[in-house]
Amino acid sequence: MYSSSPTPYDPNSVTLTDSKAKAIPIFSGLWVAIVLAGTALLVAGSFFWSMAFLLVGGGSAFWLIPNALAFFKWHPAELVIPANAFTLGATQTVTYRRRPRKISDIAETQVQLTLECVETARYRVGTDTRTETATVFQQAFHSSGRGTPNGFEAPIPVHVPSNVGGPTLQLSNNRVEWRMKVQPDPAGKLPTQNATFPLVVGPVLAKPEIQDAPPPNRDSPQDGDRY
Repeated sequence: MYSSSPTPYDPNSVTLTDSKAKAIPIFSGLWVAIVLAGTALLVAGSFFWSMAFLLVGGGSAFWLIPNALAFFKWHPAELVIPANAFTLGATQTVTYRRRPRKISDIAETQVQLTLECVETARYRVGTDTRTETATVFQQAFHSSGRGTPNGFEAPIPVHVPSNVGGPTLQLSNNRVEWRMKVQPDPAGKLPTQNATFPLVVGPVLAKPEIQDAPPPNRDSPQDGDRY
């Protein structure tokens, strides 16, 4: 059933859970309530309001149903990051993991991880307060994973640039946020919805021995490109 051994983890590694996972049961409940309310209004003879409720329920179903099915068949997506903090200019390996709720045979599947850096600035112009947000870095990394006793696992080398963006920053008027979005290949058996994980990048430059060059399977754009 399993095509490979589980990935060995540092006992001090950190496991992150997809930020959208907790919202799926809540939205599922709201969707059921909206559909039931629309049906009740239709039975009561309020055609206009019943159609409004049913249209909202029908529109949200396109997003909700695939996510709900994935939620009931699979545990939320996880990302295991090493104990050593990510720093500017460093390459470290993270592991994408998805565990089925029932025993399942999982074939080899390609996975894409997209690393993004988003900067937000808030400033005043006269009496107005304006907020600008820009994605200053975005780069995709690819890897493949297989079924293991821990579920599907895919180790992915990730390179944080040293000359774009900056360390994670949270101030009242300025923010620098890094995040990783992971999506399995639709050709595999895994749910294909994006999973998003925050990444904290430390305010130091990586030591020369871990300033590895980015893996050869990365996509453009190159470090230094801005969006």
